[in-house]
Amino acid sequence: MRPSFVPPHEMQPTGIGFSCVTNDMKVAHLQQECFRRLGPELFDRAYGYLRQQKIRQRTDKTLDNAQIRHDLHQMTRDPQSSELLDQLVFFELNN
Repeated sequence: MRPSFVPPHEMQPTGIGFSCVTNDMKVAHLQQECFRRLGPELFDRAYGYLRQQKIRQRTDKTLDNAQIRHDLHQMTRDPQSSELLDQLVFFELNN
C-alpha cells in the first residue's frame, strides 16, 4: 500500500503546470520524511489507516475527525509524524 517514491531531483515539469510539480514535490518530501520517522511497517499501517479513513469520510459524514486523529496518534506515538501523515494524505487526495 506504500506510495511510490519519486525523489524531488527526478521530477521534471512536463507542461502540466508548476503547481502540479510543486504538489508532487511536497508529496514526495512528506512520503520520505514520514517513512524515515516511522519506518516501513509503522508507515504502511498508519498511512493505510489514515488514507482509508479519509476516503471513507468523503461519503460517511458521521466519521469523527477527532477520533481518526486520536487513533492515528495512538498508532504512531508521535504527534509530529501524525501531522506529517495527515498532510501527506491531504495532498494526495486533493491533488
